[in-house]
This record gives sequence, structure tokens and C-alpha cells, in this order.
Amino acid sequence: MKTTSTKLLSGRVQMIICLFLFSFLASGQGVPEYMYFKFDAAGSQQNYASTPVGTNPAPITGLTIGGTGQFGTALVGTYVAGNSMNTGWATSMPNAGWTISMWVNNISNGNSNPNYLFGDVNATSFRCFSDGAAGANNIILRGGGLNDVIATAAGPGPTVVTFVYTGSSVKWFENGVLGGTVAQPSVTITGAGPFLIGAYSTSAGMPSGGLMDEFRMYSRALSDAEVGSTWNQPLPLGGPPIVVTMAAGNVTSTTATLNGTANANGYSTTVTFNYGLTTAYGSTIAGVPGSVTGSTVNPVTAALTGLLPGNTYHFRVSGTNSSGTTNGNDMTFLTPAVAPTVTTTAAAPVYGTMATLNGTVNAGGASTTVTFEYGTTIAYGSIASAAQSPVTGNITTSVSADLSGLALSTLYHFRAKGVNSVATVYGADMSFTTLNCNSPGNPGTISGSASVCVNSSGKVYSVPVITNATGYVWTVPAGAVITAGANTNTITVTFGAASGNVSVYGTSAACGNGPVSTLAVAVNPVPVPSITGQNSLCVNSGNFTYSTQAGQTAYTWVVSSGGTILNGTGSSQITVAWTVAGAQTVSINYTTLAGCSASSPTVLPVTVNGIPSAAGSISGTSVVCVGTTGVAYSVGTIPNALSYVWTLPTGASIASGSGTNAITVNFGTNAVSGNITVLGNNLCGNGPASTFAVTVNPYPAAAGVITGVGTVCQGQTGVGYMISPVTNASGYTWTVPSGATITAGGNTTLIDVSFSSSASSGIVSVVPVNSCGNGTASPNFPVTVNVTPPSPVITLNGDGFTSSAAAGNQWYRYLTLIPGATAQVYVPTQAGLYTDQVSLNGCASNMSNAIYFSATGIAENSNIKGFEVYPNPNAGEFTLTVSAQQQENYDVVLYSTLGVKVFEMKNISSLAPKTIDLRPVTSGVYLIVLQNNTTHIAKRITVE
Repeated sequence: MKTTSTKLLSGRVQMIICLFLFSFLASGQGVPEYMYFKFDAAGSQQNYASTPVGTNPAPITGLTIGGTGQFGTALVGTYVAGNSMNTGWATSMPNAGWTISMWVNNISNGNSNPNYLFGDVNATSFRCFSDGAAGANNIILRGGGLNDVIATAAGPGPTVVTFVYTGSSVKWFENGVLGGTVAQPSVTITGAGPFLIGAYSTSAGMPSGGLMDEFRMYSRALSDAEVGSTWNQPLPLGGPPIVVTMAAGNVTSTTATLNGTANANGYSTTVTFNYGLTTAYGSTIAGVPGSVTGSTVNPVTAALTGLLPGNTYHFRVSGTNSSGTTNGNDMTFLTPAVAPTVTTTAAAPVYGTMATLNGTVNAGGASTTVTFEYGTTIAYGSIASAAQSPVTGNITTSVSADLSGLALSTLYHFRAKGVNSVATVYGADMSFTTLNCNSPGNPGTISGSASVCVNSSGKVYSVPVITNATGYVWTVPAGAVITAGANTNTITVTFGAASGNVSVYGTSAACGNGPVSTLAVAVNPVPVPSITGQNSLCVNSGNFTYSTQAGQTAYTWVVSSGGTILNGTGSSQITVAWTVAGAQTVSINYTTLAGCSASSPTVLPVTVNGIPSAAGSISGTSVVCVGTTGVAYSVGTIPNALSYVWTLPTGASIASGSGTNAITVNFGTNAVSGNITVLGNNLCGNGPASTFAVTVNPYPAAAGVITGVGTVCQGQTGVGYMISPVTNASGYTWTVPSGATITAGGNTTLIDVSFSSSASSGIVSVVPVNSCGNGTASPNFPVTVNVTPPSPVITLNGDGFTSSAAAGNQWYRYLTLIPGATAQVYVPTQAGLYTDQVSLNGCASNMSNAIYFSATGIAENSNIKGFEVYPNPNAGEFTLTVSAQQQENYDVVLYSTLGVKVFEMKNISSLAPKTIDLRPVTSGVYLIVLQNNTTHIAKRITVE
């Protein structure tokens, strides 16, 4: 065995190393999953993997085990093509990861040709070699879809080389130290097999004298730490036992020795063998030794006794330790058969011309033919086969043979005979003497039906009277019952479902039974007629064919009253016309060629569909607006309708319920008035439709531009605004500035607006409306409302008038505009009644107070204390009162705004009220003047 030197370590360091190794043991680091070859025994090599693949053990051709390996001996190369160890495994390595590790020494011989270390026998597959393309003292891993991986300076050795595929790269290690990483694709490496170690394909393998030891293949990627801690450690480090079943030895007819090997894998292991006639085994025996320990391969055996000759036994070795149970591979052995054991036993019963010979036979594990030799001497001369021949297995079986045609009152000798592949064995001679009477004769032919129907009854069978018979023994097929005539030569039978024989023989109490007569009776099944044809159709839609099994007899077709058979009565196919809607039927029965009919006809239900009935009235909303959604419409259930077909006005669509009798409808913005219709539909067509008229009202169109006055004055009335009529509008909603009021034309295209004294600027707009809602409002029409100036107060100062307003004045004489008189001060040039009006921003004030100007300078109101007109405003009739310091008479004159005198009354006394009636008079503003030679005074009145 190879030894290695180590540096002396302190006890503390040694303890740390031990604990480190123990930690790997405790964490479950175990043997490889695929392969673990230790090369420590000559001949075929045991695969110590936890779940070994391929042939186990693996045979070696041309190579030897020897030299000094990493632990013990090693596989020795020859560099001869064909020399290898065949694992028997078709390469299959997963894409998730795997690991291959091996100890090598002297693997470079300096040749330019490769030295193959392992690989699949398929030359295009996965392999590993030194020299050649790898270079001297290098090892290359190639093929299988991988990028080449070269472990440099791996030779001449000794070196432990490890390749770890992670799914995305291959790492290579030498003596547990990472040497490099090569990126890889995701690959699953497969090959046709077998996977060889020490060689590859048909090329020369390991160099002559090259060594390999500890070949390990894992089904996973080892971590760097695991590689670093196990490369120089002998495995296994603990786990379930490793067991292998070996060929059985010392096999006899009843004994055998079971063989196997067991590796305790670091834990004490109990070893047993399972065995039995199937892979279920059933029996267990302890191995010898019964338990093993350590991590070496131990041969184990078990001696079996009490086996049965001529049987194939299955067996396997099984090992159990604290890490689990491992069962070895199944193997078999065959126990040889032995000569049969034959015994002759007494004949019974014995009659005048008949007897039954008896015996027992154990076949000894081989098929054994059994006969009886018999005759009037011990030379026998006649042979009868046993009814039970051949006999098999290892159980003692009773055998017999019935003899007939014997002589009355005669001594007969007989013996049993067994013949198998091992030997011919005879039983002892025995004898019997026939009675002095005649046995019943031959029954003759049985008369009766040889073909009957299942469960048929009243079937009669008979034979002629049997000579010497005092009774008759009938047998009938299983399930059949003799209902009359038992023990006579004529019986009546009711059959079940099984075919079989009707047989009979005569019996005699003294002379036994006679020969048997047999009639084979076929019990025919009762037919189950099938019907093929249309089972859902439309009324009056044509002729329909219905068929059943052909080749029978007595066809009987029946159709329900809604149909008529047009032809085919009495055959396997008929033609039917269906003229009535509803549930109908077709039925058939027939008789088979064996004379059997179904107990009841087969009936095919047929649905004859009618065209849908007329649709009823549609319920729903008859007037809607465009854009309305979810409007419900429905119709009553239509008989025979499978679906409902709705049509809608243009622009409308079904939102839900399509195909049913209740829908909801969305009316789009482009929807128009029209009809909603519905009709029933089924496979037979459409029924009459129902119609429902729907008026679809549109929303008003957009309002156009407003025309009117854009600038007004507070207090201004009758200001007009208008738009052109709007399509689909039934009314108009106007909006006017704050303080303005629509006085006429509301809800029309033309309105009159009055602006109050507090009105403010704003907009005029209008929205067209109808029953569906509002249209788009008009563009805003801005209106500027200007303030009306207050009425000015005028005073007469000397020869001129002065207005209280600084600007915007316009002077009037007798309410007639004086051209150019627009200053704040006006100097009159002639006598008259003067007033002033102020206009600012286009708005005029009310007329000022009136002052009469006289050239003589007479003061106004010299005598008048009061001058009242009431009511004011009025309808053209009012009362005038004048109060004065002394009684005077006055003239009353009424002027229009144009200065036209419209009324005059003279000499009115100031002492009494005076009623004045102007009616009929035009409404408007008037100036009433009270005057005499000394006084002029005026007031405005309004006539409505």
C-alpha cells in the first residue's frame, strides 16, 4: 500500500483537523452517486456509488489491478486498443451539474497520440485524455457540447484531477486547489454507451504503466470546499451500506448458498438475504456474517434448505445501518427437478364392466405424464391416461382413470406410472375383481336444441331408453336448471347465460354407471338492437333513414303517430316522414339467426321540432333620445324558439341579452327613428316577427350667433336680442346680465330685455332645448350697461340758466332741443319754458326741472305755494291741485315731448282741485304747464 509523509502537527492542530473532517461526516458528505471505483481487488471492479449506474461489478478486459494507488492498489494501463473497464452505462449527465474526480500517475508517455483516461464508446461523445491535443503532462476534457477544459501540469503525477460542471462553467482542480474556470453552455451530456474507464472508443487507452485510482463521479456539482476537503480522503465517509448480490452456489434440488458483498460504509450494518419464487421474495435469512463494520467490502453468504425442486428462486442481499437500508440487485437460481413420486391406491368404484383406477403423484418439480397400466395379469397390456395428466409442481396430487368394457367377474391388475425429465417411476401393483352384472349401456344420441337463447325456458332433451339403467343422471351448463324429468330419459331445461354440454348416463345401483352421451349446447345472447338515425329534426323537412343491425330476421319497426314509414318495413333500414312536431319515437326488434329476440324493443326518442310561433308584442320605451343606453325591450317566450333574432333602427345596438327574449339597447349619437323587430329562431327556421316603432329624438343643434344691441343704459327698456331658429329645438333658455329682465319673447328666438336702474354689464346667451335635453349654447354676446346720469337741476341766475351737471348737458325750450346748447350754462334769447337733460356714454338722464324765462324778468312761482298732479304715472286721467297765497286763475297747457300742444284749459281757479281727462291719449311723457301773467310752472307726467 502506498504511504504518504506528513508534517508533525501539534495536538491542537490535529484536533482541529479531526473536527473539520468530522463536520463533513456529520453534514452528510457521502460517496458519489454515479460511480466510485477503488481498484483494490482483482477482477471485476465493485462500484461503491450510493446509487450505482451500469453493470455492477464492472468487468475489466486486458487491464490489471496493481501498483500503488492513492489508497491501496490502482488500475494499470497497457496502451493497447480495446483494453478497458466497461461500466455498462450509457452516459447521461444532467445539465444542473456534475463532478468527476480521479487520482492519476504516469499518465504522459511523451507520444503525440492521446492517452485516453475515460469516455463514452461513441467516438463523437464525451472523453478525457492526456498528451495529443492536450499537450504533454496536461489532461483535457472534451466533447458532449462542452468547450475544451485543459488541466495543465497534471502529470507526470501523482495528482488528483477534479472537473466540476456548475451548469454555466467547468472548474478544474489539482489536489483540491482551483486551477481555472471555463465558461460553458447549458448541456445534458448523453452517449450511446457504454462508458469506459481506462480507455475510450476503440483507441488506445492509458499509457503503459500509467495508474488510476479513486475514480469518482457525482450527479451534482461539488462546492470548492468539498473538493478541497475530500480529494485526499478515502471514501466513503459514512452513509447507507453498499451491497451487491452475487451468483448463488451449491444449488441442489432443495438447497443453495446465496452470495453477496457488503460495505458497511462507516456504520455497523446488519446483512440479510431476501428470497422467494417471485421478486416479492417473501422469505428472509440472516447473512453470514450477520453484521459488518468499517468501509471495506466483505463477502456474505446464506445457506438455504427445504427448497422445492424444479423452481426458479429470486434473491438479493440487503444491508441496514443507521443511515438507511440498501437492497442489492435481484438474481436468480434454478433448483433441479427430481424423479416423480408415484403411489398406486385401491380401485373404486368397481362394477360389472367398469371401474375407476386411483393413485397419487408428486411431479418433483418437472412436468410429469401420468398413466395407468392394467390387465388380467401383471404383464398388464393396456394403458389408460390419468384424467389429471400431466401433473406439475411439488405437491402430491390424486390421479384417476375410468375404465369401461371390462369382463364380468374377472380379476384385473393395475399400477400407476409417472414420467418426467428425470426418470420413469411405477407405483406398486394392485388388483380388483369386476362384479357379475351388466352396467348400463350406451345412452345413444341426445335429441334437443343445440342452440338456445339466454334465459330461454321449456327446452326438452331426451335419449332412448338405456339398457340395464335404473336411473338417468343429467348435467346441464352452468346457470341452467332442470325444471322437469330429472332421473328420466327426458328432461325440460331453463337456461342461464352460459353455453356448455347437456350430458346423460345411465345408472345401476348394482353395476354402476354407464357411458356418457353429450350434446354441446350454444347459449346465444339476446340481441340488443341499436338504432342509428336523426333524432332531432324539423317537421315536414324531408325523409329520414333509420337503421339497425343487418343480417337478422323478423324485423319489426314501429314509429309514433307523428311519423309514417314510407318503405323498408321488415328490413334492417326504413325511411320515415315526420309530419307532426313534438316528442316522437322509433322502435325496433328482430330475431337473430340463432332464433333469439330482445325481451323488449329498442326505442329511439326523436324530437320533431316545429318552426317557432309568431312573436308577441314587444314591450319597452317607444320614445328615446339619441345617446340613451340600457333601454330594455322584451317579448314573451316564443314556443319552439331556441333563440331570438332582434333588429334595431340604424345607430342602435344590443348591449346585453342578444339571442334571448329580453335585451337592452344602446342608442348611439347617430341613431335614427325606426322599428325594433324580433322573431323566434331554431334549426328549422324563423317564425313570424313582431314590430315595435321607436321614435329617436335628437338633441338640439348648436345655437348660432346672437344679434342685438351691445351697449345699453340702465333703465333702458325693450332692447331686442335674437338668434336664428335652431334645428330640433323646441324652446330656448336665455341668460341676461344681472339687473336685466326679459319682458317679452322668453323661450323664443327673439326677446325684449329691460335693464333696471341697477343693471350691470354682462353677457346675453341662449341654450336651445327639447325633451331630450340641451343643445350647445350660443357664443356669449357681451352687453355693456352704462349708468344713466341723474336728472340735472337748473337754476336761473340773472339772464342765464346753470345746470348742476358739469358735462353732457343738452338744453330744451318747451322740450324742444336747442341745437348747440350743450354747455353747463345757457343764456336764453327768448321767453319760454326751459329744461336740461344730461347724456353720458350714450345714456340720457331724466329731464331737469323746468323754469320759464321771461324777458321782463318776472319771477317764477311768485304766488304759487304748491302744484301737484296725481296720480303720476296715470292712464290719461289725473287731478290737478294748486295752492297759492291768494286766489288766482291760471291756464293749463299740456305739451308732448316734441313740443306739440296737446291740451289746454283756461281760467282754472287755484282754490279747487281740477280733474283733467285726456283720454284717449297716446302713452308717453308729457309736460304740463301752469301759467298766467305772473307765473309759469311746469311738471312732467307719464301716461301709461
